[in-house]
Amino acid sequence: MLKIREYEFDFDISAPGDLEKYLHSCEVMAEKEKLAPKMPTDVQDPQYMQDYYKWLSAYCKILTDWIDDILGDGACNKLLGPKTSLSGLMNVYDEISEAATAQGNAIGQHIRKYMPNRATRRKVKVQK
Repeated sequence: MLKIREYEFDFDISAPGDLEKYLHSCEVMAEKEKLAPKMPTDVQDPQYMQDYYKWLSAYCKILTDWIDDILGDGACNKLLGPKTSLSGLMNVYDEISEAATAQGNAIGQHIRKYMPNRATRRKVKVQK
């Protein structure tokens, strides 16, 4: 289970299916970013606000889709409510990334507990 804010989601980075879903969602997000409008930088351009709106909308959609792809349809709405903002979405993105990393680190420690390195195994054999 992955806990984000006060909600728990059926997601475990050490489950092959969930890891595959996570990796695939990250790849899809990267592809969508390539096609997204570029962030406008010239605030003097009369088209600036329209271009900024298009950029902002595209990135909100990209992040919403990523969150829902990983945690399930409606997860983004559950976490942020119906009104989403880029800052809110980026915060949830960070929380998911950190929680998935924590899951991975926990299973890594568990694996290392049962798979000591060669030097440790040799040392144990020599002491016997």
